[in-house]
Amino acid sequence: MRTTMDIDVNITGMNFEKSAIEEMINKIIFIDIDDNVTFEIDKNKPIKEDNEYGGYRFKVIAKLSNLRIPFSIDISTGDLITPRAIEYDYKTILEDENISLYTYNYETIVAEKLETVLKRNTANSRMKDYYDLYYFATYRWNDIDISTLKNAIAITFKNRNSQEYLEKFKTIISNILEDESLIARWDKYRKEHEYAKDIKFEDTISAIEKIYNTL
Repeated sequence: MRTTMDIDVNITGMNFEKSAIEEMINKIIFIDIDDNVTFEIDKNKPIKEDNEYGGYRFKVIAKLSNLRIPFSIDISTGDLITPRAIEYDYKTILEDENISLYTYNYETIVAEKLETVLKRNTANSRMKDYYDLYYFATYRWNDIDISTLKNAIAITFKNRNSQEYLEKFKTIISNILEDESLIARWDKYRKEHEYAKDIKFEDTISAIEKIYNTL
């Protein structure tokens, strides 16, 4: 299973101006919970590659004694969660505690990944999108509600004005499957990530087709 060092956040119902978002981040990171860890914003910049509506990427440094641990917080807005965000209990690493978070459901994650893969076509350099779709279609398929998945795909593609990519699915997938640069990127990804070493590029395409065939 793929892990990440970054935090992705979707903001709704508040001012999305840069100054307001930075103020919000500062209020959060300066909360003192008596664990000797402090945080500071190193830099922030606008992002557009992962979200049609733009957003901000905050580079944050966590400090504990002489340790400095950098990570990113990507904040976006505008995307819809179908049918709604779900409450998830996240178990902490050091203490035996649960943190309650509102997060995306599997169906919306799959819908957004599918839209990204089809829209970017052969220009996609994000091999993690292919892996994630393979993972959900292979290991989480029984946890996915097909009716909700269909709705999530329809709503996501409509909200992003991307319906044309669904209509051209077979052509796009054929182009992707035959693209030597994409195959080379995937082979490199496999070598660099243990969890993907036994997955062929064709396997990821089969997973994407499995998802599409639910429509």
